[in-house]
Amino acid sequence: MITVIPRGVDVEQLNLLADLGPSRNELLDGPGLPPDARIILNVGRHEPQKGQIYLIEAMSEIWSERPDAALLVVGRQGNSTNRLHEAVRGLDLGDSVRFLGPRQDVAGLMRAADVFVFPSLFEGLGVALLEAMALGVPVVASDIAPMNHICEHGHAGFLCEPANPQDLARAMLQVLDDPDGVADRSQRARQQIRTGYDIHQTSSEREQTYLELLKL
Repeated sequence: MITVIPRGVDVEQLNLLADLGPSRNELLDGPGLPPDARIILNVGRHEPQKGQIYLIEAMSEIWSERPDAALLVVGRQGNSTNRLHEAVRGLDLGDSVRFLGPRQDVAGLMRAADVFVFPSLFEGLGVALLEAMALGVPVVASDIAPMNHICEHGHAGFLCEPANPQDLARAMLQVLDDPDGVADRSQRARQQIRTGYDIHQTSSEREQTYLELLKL
């Protein structure tokens, strides 16, 4: 018999940290961004696995329709860093794409974002996706396992074909242009994490499994 217990996230702690994070005004307080910019957030180290190059390419299409959109990339540098910066320059995206580096206030950044995008090509789980959903942030992610088990397309967020900038752009525009639908999906995402991935529940399930194994 195989028992699968997902990794949990501390929903209560996430919300406390988010409340202490930067406000939208603080994030947008800088040259090149309008005060009413729509924030697109990505969290992940700069590695090919994370698919950030396709997100930057999608921003070229987004920006042509939504010049008020800004992409913030959070995470440490890696093997893709130079390529990502070159893509921003080559597509002439200017200040609409900003690399914030490693941050300690990721929950607050998520709370301030209009959409969280997770375009990975492969993942073991995708904890950042769980955290964004737990905070009720609208999400767009690659249609790969296990993310398509966590986030049902059209129900709690949108899933896109991996490595497809056009598909990513369509999904992001759908979120940015449909605030009413966003509210419903965000509420469903919160509920899904609370009922299936809250750390108190997963810890209890793990404890119960150990107790049952000790009886064998």
